[in-house]
Amino acid sequence: MSYWDEEDAPRLLPDLVATPLSRSPIDMNHIQTAMQQPGDVPPEGSSGGGSSSSGGSDADKRKSDIVNGIIIPGYRDILGRAPDQSEIDEAYSLYESKGGDAFRDALRARLGNKPGGGSSGYQDSKPSLPTSGPAPKPLQPWTETFTAPTMEQALNEPGFQFQLGEGLKTLQRSAASRGTLLTGGTQKGLIGYANDLANTNYQNVYNRAYNEYDTRRTNFLTNEANRYTSERSNRLDDWGISSDYFNMGRANRLDDFNIWNTIDMNTFMKLLQLAQLKKPPSPSSLGY
Repeated sequence: MSYWDEEDAPRLLPDLVATPLSRSPIDMNHIQTAMQQPGDVPPEGSSGGGSSSSGGSDADKRKSDIVNGIIIPGYRDILGRAPDQSEIDEAYSLYESKGGDAFRDALRARLGNKPGGGSSGYQDSKPSLPTSGPAPKPLQPWTETFTAPTMEQALNEPGFQFQLGEGLKTLQRSAASRGTLLTGGTQKGLIGYANDLANTNYQNVYNRAYNEYDTRRTNFLTNEANRYTSERSNRLDDWGISSDYFNMGRANRLDDFNIWNTIDMNTFMKLLQLAQLKKPPSPSSLGY
């Protein structure tokens, strides 16, 4: 197969040179060489040996230019390493059959663009908001009411009846010794003694009952306050621990995003540079 058709060469070459921005530097070298040395291009019908040798040389040069100018730099820029020979052959085949977009997409898929791999953009899970245990049970009110003892309860106190009896006997003996036991004054004195003793005893019974009530009330309120304070302290501890985990998760999330953002920006710039590389025209467009 010949490189150029003698009739088409004068027509094709000016058209190819007229739009140099659409051609890569690699293919422009091919075009300019062909224009400067048209006599060196084997004409149609020349010997098969010469055509095969020249064609093989240009094809090898074209592959070398693509491999060294696009494939290897693409691997180094995007994947950070040089490709091995199998990857070079695979990339060259893909580039020639499907073009530069397919080559770039293949590298992009292998790189990914977020921590952990993948290419769907940055994704993560937000840390759980701080939580705490259940709210402390509200302070419970003291519901018991004080009930004053009755006089009957006070009179039925075991010690009171004995004290009253002994006191009356003492007063009666004293009055009898004076001969005034049956007088009105003695009777009045006995009644007054009994009333005073009953009132004193009732006050003692009342005070004892109230002190017992107040002790129960004080103990209840103290225990309830301690219970509430303990539950509240435990809840604050739970909140503090949960907040620490939240803050650590938030910091880690920011770190992950910053790492991803740096990687993604570097990837974008590398892919942008790769996208700006022009694919050399196919051999057919150059006439070979």
